[in-house]
Amino acid sequence: MLPTLASRRILALVGKSAGVRQTAVAFYSEGSIPRAGGSFKEKEQAQENQYIHQQDMAKLKKILEQLEKTEKHVEGLKKELRDHIDGQSKP
Repeated sequence: MLPTLASRRILALVGKSAGVRQTAVAFYSEGSIPRAGGSFKEKEQAQENQYIHQQDMAKLKKILEQLEKTEKHVEGLKKELRDHIDGQSKP
């Protein structure tokens, strides 16, 4: 511990007298995480795509149900019109 304390004092004195600023630099290796990150990223993207697909299918199902309901309503209106026309044409 003493050598590190002494070296810090020397560096501090040299740095101040020479007008040099000390900066901390961190070196990182890519390691195993970034290499494995590709597969994690692909899995996450696949899950996101699956979720979006499920949401889209639910929306399409709802639209189809609304369309079927509207078609039934239109058929009912057509029947009423036909009945009205048939009733008017009979004396």
